[in-house]
Amino acid sequence: RPTIVRIAPDEDCHIKISSDADTTTANTDLLMIAGTVEYFVVKPDQKVGVIQKTTTGSVYVTVME
Repeated sequence: RPTIVRIAPDEDCHIKISSDADTTTANTDLLMIAGTVEYFVVKPDQKVGVIQKTTTGSVYVTVME
């Protein structure tokens, strides 16, 4: 059954949601701006990958139930 995840970065980042074995995230993947909050549907076989645009900051990923 799909799960809803909440992603909230405090610095700009790129995210990738994929069922590929390799979830390496690149700067061409979906951009999330610092301070935004988004909700995504993630299937059981998918993973969330994140790469920050800077060396500081955090990205908070929360499973919503």
